[in-house]
Amino acid sequence: MNLSAKDKRALMLLAVSAIFSLAFYLWPESSPVVVGPSTGGTGSPENRLAKLRETASTLPTKEKIAKDLTAQLAEQEKGLLAADTAPQAQALLLQILGRLAASNGVQVRATELVTVDSLNDSYARVVAGIQAECRIEQFINLLSDISRQPEALATYSINIDATNTKEKTIRVRLVVAGVAAKKLLPEKKGNL
Repeated sequence: MNLSAKDKRALMLLAVSAIFSLAFYLWPESSPVVVGPSTGGTGSPENRLAKLRETASTLPTKEKIAKDLTAQLAEQEKGLLAADTAPQAQALLLQILGRLAASNGVQVRATELVTVDSLNDSYARVVAGIQAECRIEQFINLLSDISRQPEALATYSINIDATNTKEKTIRVRLVVAGVAAKKLLPEKKGNL
């Protein structure tokens, strides 16, 4: 079974989120050290010191694990659309589509801002589209270039109408979805 590039990226994001989930679920809970009344024995301060040293010795390992997981997440999130607001993310997506269309000789007739909504707890889906007229091979090259982008992009919908069968030109409505940080979505207030 062959996987496309976007499927491989999705599987990699799934693997990273599974690692984070397992780390969170299996992470040992640290309970506060309860100091009881002093019994007057000479062994209790030494025992407490030994426990504190043991706890302190595990801290660098936990910090290293957290640092490694953060680095893995940063590597995976390089494919996100870098924007501060939803309109900026849509504009960036349209800019990418326009650049790819121009590099393939596709004439963009119109652009459309479709939606920005929640993809899951951490990410937002940004959807925008273009309407264009081009030859069939130009459109196929455009789709191929979209899949090769470093951003996490996927086709959302494609509508194709034949305009000139002799010249093999088509009219296309191509809607593409990208992934961005959920922080660009406005906060919902209330139950409505």
